[in-house]
Formats: sequence, C-alpha cells, structure tokens
Amino acid sequence: MPKRFKFRLEAVLKHRKQVEDEKAGALGRAVLMRQEAEAALQAVLDAQTDLNRKRAELQHSGRFTAMDLEEHVRYLSALQAKEVERRRHLERQRQAEEAARQELVLARQEREVLDRLRENQHLEYLKELDAADAKLIDELATQAHARKILGIERSGT
Repeated sequence: MPKRFKFRLEAVLKHRKQVEDEKAGALGRAVLMRQEAEAALQAVLDAQTDLNRKRAELQHSGRFTAMDLEEHVRYLSALQAKEVERRRHLERQRQAEEAARQELVLARQEREVLDRLRENQHLEYLKELDAADAKLIDELATQAHARKILGIERSGT
C-alpha cells in the first residue's frame, strides 16, 4: 500500500489561511467604520442643509431677526467645524480601509503560493502513484508471460 500524500508545509498553510481570515475580518471592520464615518459626515451635511432651509423660510416669511441671524451664524459655524473634523475622520477611515485591503491581498497571495505548491506536489504524488502502478502492472505481465512460457516448455518436454 503506497503511503498517503503528506504536504510538509500543511501547518504553514493552515496558519496562512488563519491570517487571511483575520485580515478579512479586519477589512470588514474597517469598511463598517468607514461607512459610519460617511454617515456621520452626511448627518452634519444634512443638518447644514436643514439649517439653511429654515433660515430661508424665516427670511421669506419676514420673521428673521438679528438674533436669529446671530444664532444661525453661530450654529452654522459649529456645523462647519464639525464637518471639517468629520471629513478628516472619514479620510483616516478610508486610509485604514485601504491599508486593511492591501494586507488582505498580501495575505491571500501568500496563502495562494502555498496552495499552488501543495497542488503541484499533490499532482507530482499522483504521477508517482501512476508510475508505480504501471511498473507493477508491467512486472505482473512479465511474470505471467514468463510463467506461460515456462508452462509451455514444461508441457512440451
């Protein structure tokens, strides 16, 4: 019975698969954080739009006072500062997501190298099995032929 196929780097391959899974999880978390940052920025932009819409309504109705203007300017200024901060945060999250994506690509490439090596070694193992089978069949055929010849010579004498 021929020995079973054994990939000597199986432990390394298993470790690389685990690393790849961890990197995929990190990418997933980074995507969620980027989406949350986008939503936070959109909330500020929506608040600015809403504030400007309310100001326009008040101005149109003629009920817009100097105090309203002062409050509007103060709140708009705060929202603009928040927007700048949220845009910076979003950019950091995008960079973190891209870094996580690159790490995943690298981990996948490292795992695929071992996958290809394992596949090539397995194919080589199968070729060796086929060659051993062919050799055994040839030997059995040769022995059967020799017995047949010997059997004919013995019966002829």
